[in-house]
Amino acid sequence: MTPEDMKALWASHCRYEFELRDVEGALSTMVDDPYLWNIPTMCGGRGQDGMRRYYRDNFVGTMPADAGISSVSLTVGVDQIAEEVILTFTHDREMPWLLRIERSQVQLLGGALPVQPVQGFAGPVPVRADDEQRKAPYLGSHPL
Repeated sequence: MTPEDMKALWASHCRYEFELRDVEGALSTMVDDPYLWNIPTMCGGRGQDGMRRYYRDNFVGTMPADAGISSVSLTVGVDQIAEEVILTFTHDREMPWLLRIERSQVQLLGGALPVQPVQGFAGPVPVRADDEQRKAPYLGSHPL
């Protein structure tokens, strides 16, 4: 898979998650035996059925209506992509995939949290995304 193919697949995957909220669409962008373990929140899944449950019950199915992401940086490696994003949302429901805290505690954080997903693929030569990807605002005095 070329770096361009990996970036296109990742963009499609994120669109299914955050724009379309389509669990089956997101699963269609994954390998046959996908897995995700979110250690800080102790949730995730393995295999198509495990990921379907995780996406439906803990991730996509609990996404606030106004949730959105903006890219800070995107790095394409030989077989993986690492993207740092800013996730914005109104914390109007429990989101076990992200944090297990109350809405009032998120307000103390300004309602924006840095998130850095890493997605594995099969692909060739590492490529660094251009500076066009750096569109996110600064949080506090430290640029992300």
